[in-house]
Amino acid sequence: MALSGPMAEIKLDDAQLQEALQAAILNAIGTAGREQIIKEAVAYLTRQDNSYGRSTSALSRIVNIAAEQIARTVLEKKFADDAEFQAQVESLYSDALKKLFDVENREKLISRMAEVMGRALSER
Repeated sequence: MALSGPMAEIKLDDAQLQEALQAAILNAIGTAGREQIIKEAVAYLTRQDNSYGRSTSALSRIVNIAAEQIARTVLEKKFADDAEFQAQVESLYSDALKKLFDVENREKLISRMAEVMGRALSER
């Protein structure tokens, strides 16, 4: 039997299409499939990752990144708004530089810098 007449046109924006696709997939895989996906996702987020010398999980890295962003925002605001805090940080930085370039540390610093430069040049 052939259909005649105008066909109905269905228009979905990207969000609606994505939602319909997700619903279809979740329906197709059933309850057992959904449970397996959840278990695998939790296992992935909590699995220890030893790549690049790290021994943390993806979830730990996400939390650490968020904590760093919050700390950076708080410190930037405090530094911008609190002149006393700014002076304290500048004083610490100045004292650290003086200590770094102190005569006692100068030879050690030169040796370390030469080692790092040597490694950098030999890796090329």
